[in-house]
Amino acid sequence: MLTGKCPTDVLFKNGLTLQKFVGNAFPKKIRDILDPTFIIPRSGDEGLDHGNHAMVELLSCIMQLVQLGLSCSTETPKDRPTMPDVYSEVSAIKREYSASRAKE
Repeated sequence: MLTGKCPTDVLFKNGLTLQKFVGNAFPKKIRDILDPTFIIPRSGDEGLDHGNHAMVELLSCIMQLVQLGLSCSTETPKDRPTMPDVYSEVSAIKREYSASRAKE
């Protein structure tokens, strides 16, 4: 959902999977693989330098969702979080984002 790519995308061949694609970019290059509809300034760009708290909060939530997605897609099912844990984590991320939006 965050990359805009399907697991069957033509990009994924020769052992490259969506999980590896995201894992290779996380955390330092995550902006490079996000769906282009997420317009997030890079550090040093005007949007972040002027204290744009909303963008910082959005990026924080995206990073948490990416990390959760990576944990949900580990190769070994026993290493994946349970659905109640996933629900709890997504709910917490949503609350955090909603609280940050209410401050604006």
